[in-house]
Amino acid sequence: MRPALQRTVALADALVGRLLDAEPLPWTWGPGLLGYALARLQHRLADRRYDPYLLRYCRAHLDTAMNSSDTVAPALLTAELTRQQVPEFDHLTTRALAYLRGAPALPGAPGVPNHLGSSGYARWYPDSAWVDSLMMIGILPALVGAQRHDRGLIDNAAALPQRLARLLRDDTTGLWAHSWWAPAWHSPGGRRFPATVYWARGNGWVAAALPMLLEAIGLDHPEADGIVQLNEQTALALASRQRPEGGWTTVLTGRPRGHQEVSATALIATGWLTSIRLGVLPPDYLERAQAALGRAMESIVDGACGPRLVGVSGPTVPVPLVPRLGYLAVPTQPDAPWGVAAVVSAALADDALSG
Repeated sequence: MRPALQRTVALADALVGRLLDAEPLPWTWGPGLLGYALARLQHRLADRRYDPYLLRYCRAHLDTAMNSSDTVAPALLTAELTRQQVPEFDHLTTRALAYLRGAPALPGAPGVPNHLGSSGYARWYPDSAWVDSLMMIGILPALVGAQRHDRGLIDNAAALPQRLARLLRDDTTGLWAHSWWAPAWHSPGGRRFPATVYWARGNGWVAAALPMLLEAIGLDHPEADGIVQLNEQTALALASRQRPEGGWTTVLTGRPRGHQEVSATALIATGWLTSIRLGVLPPDYLERAQAALGRAMESIVDGACGPRLVGVSGPTVPVPLVPRLGYLAVPTQPDAPWGVAAVVSAALADDALSG
């Protein structure tokens, strides 16, 4: 077993032990991505060690509403469990896909739903597309479409990167903005927000999601060449901003930039290692990817209750008026589910590339 995978298994085992003694986590993006990562990890280990936690989590949310991109993301776990011959929660996957099919597109953004959907958050935040959506709603239909041989699901997923890039990607820096606000009286053509402050984890979602999407839809899909180009452009923009220690700061441009943010670092490592394996990024990126993986592994620290993950920023919103401060003021939290999910994904990508 590769050292990164071995260290990550110890982290996952300790975290799941702690979570089994706690109230089930909510049905939303962070815990959902953690569950998906744990399910993939146990599949790699060829055992069912995380099933007690994963099944308990899903059973606690059989009737939970799916009304936003964030509440669709946990269906990645239910789809993966179905692939692992546990079909008990397949109806949750179907509900998530039904939400995506029925979600109205934002004005001026065909095929892109409001990230916040009809959730409570949508009452106070503008109708908007978020960079997170590439992971939260893009990967699920691609994977399920491939499993079910559903061309419609595959094609919709394959079109999402270009649709989001037109709204969020800055041609000058090559980086992706956190959000795009739909046309309104104060901004009739829509606007990127923040326009010049680029969030590392958001760009990490892109770096990780693009090659995952490519692998699911196949490199022969008509949209694949465009996705490969976006992947190359994003990698180039991120490479120029990698710190000597191997990671990326919370904000990628301007000053101040904050601390080296572990979830962003692990997501970028995931994307680059996967891209190298698929042959859509050159081997020149391997040294950088391994440095990022090493930086993420250094953030797993030993504690009295077993290994813990530190250095991951909490949930982050593109805050109006003071966007840079909105990123820098977000505290870190140990064992953040999305951070552990990113580290597990990076270790799995390293393992897949090696063998």
